[in-house]
Amino acid sequence: MYVIIFLFISVFLIKKNNIRNAFAESLRGSAYNYNQKLNERYKTILENNSGICKVDTIKNVPKSFFLYDITTDSAHLYNQWYSQYFDKKTIILKKY
Repeated sequence: MYVIIFLFISVFLIKKNNIRNAFAESLRGSAYNYNQKLNERYKTILENNSGICKVDTIKNVPKSFFLYDITTDSAHLYNQWYSQYFDKKTIILKKY
């Protein structure tokens, strides 16, 4: 039984796949760093009392995350969803 489990795990860690990517990102800490940045963004949104909430972009998104993010366009669908969820008038990315 142990041999079968070992072979099964080895196949997933040797061959390129999402499980291998997720495992590697966990070890490198990129998933943790992404989570920290996302929580900082949420805190910024919740603390903002103005009509337009501008947030920083999150760089270095882990490859195992299939992510669409908000944009600088307030009419974009994802921006509207963010705004509705956080009960804000507008949420956009800062322009640099």
